[in-house]
Amino acid sequence: MFCRCRPGNRAGKPSAGYRACRCGADNRRLVRYRNAGCGWEKAAVGKKGLRVMQVLKNGDRSVSGALEMLLNAEAVFFDLDGCVYFGERLADGALTLLEWLQGRGKMIRFVTNNSTDTGAQVAARLSHMGLKTPSEQVMTATELIGLHLLKLYDRTTLKVIGSRSLHTALERAGHRLVPLYSMERADAVVIGRDTAYDYSKLQAVLEEMDKGTPVLATNPDLFHPGSRGEKVPETGALYSAFEAITGRKVNYFGKPAPYMFELAMEHCGIKSPELCVMIGDNLQTDIAGGRSAGMKTIWLYGANRPSPDNQVPLSCRPDFAVPDLQSLSARIE
Repeated sequence: MFCRCRPGNRAGKPSAGYRACRCGADNRRLVRYRNAGCGWEKAAVGKKGLRVMQVLKNGDRSVSGALEMLLNAEAVFFDLDGCVYFGERLADGALTLLEWLQGRGKMIRFVTNNSTDTGAQVAARLSHMGLKTPSEQVMTATELIGLHLLKLYDRTTLKVIGSRSLHTALERAGHRLVPLYSMERADAVVIGRDTAYDYSKLQAVLEEMDKGTPVLATNPDLFHPGSRGEKVPETGALYSAFEAITGRKVNYFGKPAPYMFELAMEHCGIKSPELCVMIGDNLQTDIAGGRSAGMKTIWLYGANRPSPDNQVPLSCRPDFAVPDLQSLSARIE
């Protein structure tokens, strides 16, 4: 008998010091995947997880281990902001690492919670930085949320807060958009990052919520890192106001929810998530999301390194932690 949550792991009596998976599997080999479908954890580790200093303690072994894991993968997924670039600057080592992976036949996809730009716009931006990238390799929340809504509801009528690119992408996906302030009832409201967000938009969405209209956000990020390391407000900061006023949670589409990871795998023609590696700087979105999808993960902690005594929840624990892409590219042979 095999574990239903982790195919390939035999079910049986739990090992000493471990809790059983809900399906009864022996989880000796499953501890690293906690919160990825099973409900167990190593008993010696508290529910709060590990300290940051414990996650980072391996140093050089993490770099070599991460490179070996990349060599064994079929597809490598990268976050963008704070990972591949900072503002308008390409991250050191990014170009070298990407060329090395492509030279070894790895499929590359950039999986980003960006809800302002399309894949073509992001690809043009990367090209301006010196990284030539086909737009098909860039998977943004801007464009993918429309496909997700098609799967859920088929073509539907929407009201939208967000960029012009988000509006256009939803229309291209086949949805009908009506003005936010229209008296016509929408089937759903989509919220993305909106640099023109104001009080009247807040009021309009609240009125839709009072009517029972479902609200879906493109992504949960509160901010993303700017070129100077500053915090740039994101979609999560906008919809938090709706949650505070109504007391109801707003659902979101982007990382760490599984949908973008599943679509990226589908785009690469890969069915097994264990053949994929997710690389990102955000523990809560990139790492937790990659883990929950069953992928291996590499955390780039250089830009957002928390205090060494902070707890890293087991659901966010990466397979390997390295400072940045430069630390990987410097060890490439």
